[in-house]
Amino acid sequence: ATFSFDYDGLGRARTKCLDRAWEEFGGWATHVMFVDPDWRPVEGTLNKGELVGEYTNYFFTIFDRNGKTSRSLDWLVIHEPSLSMKYNWHEQWSYPPTS
Repeated sequence: ATFSFDYDGLGRARTKCLDRAWEEFGGWATHVMFVDPDWRPVEGTLNKGELVGEYTNYFFTIFDRNGKTSRSLDWLVIHEPSLSMKYNWHEQWSYPPTS
């Protein structure tokens, strides 16, 4: 699905994407992953079997745009209503009170 919105900061923009994902998929999609277009996930750093259990978010490794440096991100999370991100730069997850 494609949609548009007025950009007013990275955290709010990602939250709008999460809201739209909930509208489109609801509880059908169990998880949501944010990956920027200049990141390349490192194969083998995420095990689908780990996606069940007590954790809210899961780590995976990406190569940065230069392809030489990597870092771990926890940007794979359980998909639930009211999930959001805060801050305009260096966004962080903001979980609903029931998480």
